[in-house]
Amino acid sequence: MIGAVLAAAGFLSSPASALEPWVAPEVARPCPRFGPGWIEVPGSRTCVKIGGRVVAEYGTSAKPVGPGLGRHGERLDGFSTRAKVRAEVRTETELGDVTFVYQADVPGGRALAR
Repeated sequence: MIGAVLAAAGFLSSPASALEPWVAPEVARPCPRFGPGWIEVPGSRTCVKIGGRVVAEYGTSAKPVGPGLGRHGERLDGFSTRAKVRAEVRTETELGDVTFVYQADVPGGRALAR
């Protein structure tokens, strides 16, 4: 199924040897005055750094049949996700550096199967 979708989108139309590695455009210049990971916005004294992480977890356990019985009944399987995004913008002004920080914890979803 996935192969059919990729083929329809044109991703599988050329052989893998014809693919070239991605190269960052010239406008994405590093901004060393703020440290590693910063990119300069062309035509300004502003630099941007974007980062984050995604966590996906899977677990399984046995559900007790009743309190104090010491037996286990049905099995529970679960999957959960969550993400964190951070964007930071710095610009040089006559008064010094101005920094804007945006950070969000994105709650994910949970799915349980019995």
